Amino acid sequence: MLDVIRIGTRGSLLATTQAGAIRDALNARGHHAELVIVKTAGDQSQEPIADIGVGVFTAALREAIDADEVDMAVHSYKDLPTAQGERFVIGAVPPRGG
Repeated sequence: MLDVIRIGTRGSLLATTQAGAIRDALNARGHHAELVIVKTAGDQSQEPIADIGVGVFTAALREAIDADEVDMAVHSYKDLPTAQGERFVIGAVPPRGG
């Protein structure tokens, strides 16, 4: 059993707000969860997304899961690559905020 659920997220305000809502929901249900900020190639580049490629924000999150740095990741559903990797699944899609 995990002592703490480490949630990988980008460091932007939107990303930490979304991931924070998941963290708060887990904590409210008795699961200790915390955010782990993951730097991505997309965050480090000043180039337009179209120039740096698909998956620039999610690749680092997947690598963090692979490296056991985080247990899960929260990312905007609309920005996920359309082709799912063999090893990763979308575990949940929370309701949209109003």
